[in-house]
Amino acid sequence: MDLHPALRQLADAYGIATEFWDWQQQHVEVAADTVVKVLAALDVDASSPESAQAAVAALEDVRWRRMLPPSLVMREGRTPTVEVHVRHGEPVSLWIDLETGGTRPELQQLDIWTEPRQLGDRLVGRASFQLPGDLPLGYHTLRAWSSGDEASMALIVTPAWVGLPDRMGDRRLWGIATQLYSVRSARSWGVGDVGDLEDLAVWGGAELGAGFVLVNPLHAAEPASPMEPSPYLPTTRRFQNPLYLRVERIPEFADLDAAARRTVESLRTAVHAELDELDRIDRDAAWDAKRRALELIHRVPRTAGREIAYQAYRLREGHGLDDYATWCALAEVHSKTMSGSSSWASSQSTPSALACMPSDLARRRPSDAGSTPIIQRGSSTSLRRISLNIRSVPMLPGPTMAAVPLVRKVVDMTLLERLGFRRSGR
Repeated sequence: MDLHPALRQLADAYGIATEFWDWQQQHVEVAADTVVKVLAALDVDASSPESAQAAVAALEDVRWRRMLPPSLVMREGRTPTVEVHVRHGEPVSLWIDLETGGTRPELQQLDIWTEPRQLGDRLVGRASFQLPGDLPLGYHTLRAWSSGDEASMALIVTPAWVGLPDRMGDRRLWGIATQLYSVRSARSWGVGDVGDLEDLAVWGGAELGAGFVLVNPLHAAEPASPMEPSPYLPTTRRFQNPLYLRVERIPEFADLDAAARRTVESLRTAVHAELDELDRIDRDAAWDAKRRALELIHRVPRTAGREIAYQAYRLREGHGLDDYATWCALAEVHSKTMSGSSSWASSQSTPSALACMPSDLARRRPSDAGSTPIIQRGSSTSLRRISLNIRSVPMLPGPTMAAVPLVRKVVDMTLLERLGFRRSGR
């Protein structure tokens, strides 16, 4: 079923792809029913040609009522057009306040005639301006003024090309793409972790000549079961998912007393017994065991240097880390007992809502945000450390692109199992 014009307009306006090239290089057109359902998820009714046309008209009204768009992202060297809406016949001035100081005055107006639009008791006209192509990179502000009306918008100039890593030189590189949670080994706790990532990357670079490893996003998921299985639906993109920590690599693990060490070892043994033969990933079971081990490690006093580094990390991350840690503590306490309750699920589902908690929740709010800040610092440190370790591995001369299919054939599960990795399901 082809997309009718109004449906295609809405898809373009809301950033919905209507076609793509799949992994077999086949051109695929998105079905109209799929586009309608995606728009419905965005609260846009396009269930019929008439409703789609009404949605287009409503969207146009919103645009015409705004003097300036909310924002514009442009590439360095480009000269995009900005449409400004003012009372019909009134003059308008546009200028740019640069992030570094200074102003770019009086932008060039284009000779483009557009019929004015009646919006209530106002006749609104549209003026088109061309932005200069020599704007510096940065976050600037575009301002407009017309007969006492004024508006501003964010104008973001990005690099046209960010370049390639110096290590590449003039070579073409190939790499390994994987979902990290599936790269589990005899040393991980039922889910692939940063230790497995380092082993895979070092092996791929040192023995096969791989130039990179591409993994799924490692952003934070829920702190309590059930954990969101998709890495593309995080609770926040600012912090990492501690599920990927390698418990035994945390420095305080070495200082556990004998009883605590036996507990951690029993947790690891139990999770291997439960998950090793499963042909799927059980994040909840793995995280439950790992979280209990992390709580024991959290009780171990940190060295002076580690404590200084931890406090510096908290200072650097600021209120965002405190809010996230408090939210995690509340989620752990209330998510099970208040499942489905609007007072938790709706009112407290974002850190910004902490300031207006209902009084019953406020009374039960943990006085301490628990181990979340130190766990996040550990996640951040682990990722930086393995990045440095991987970069220190001398890469073999990379294979030509024609040889990549042969390399893919070599990298099969039998070889990975000999290296200590286990078969995983999805």
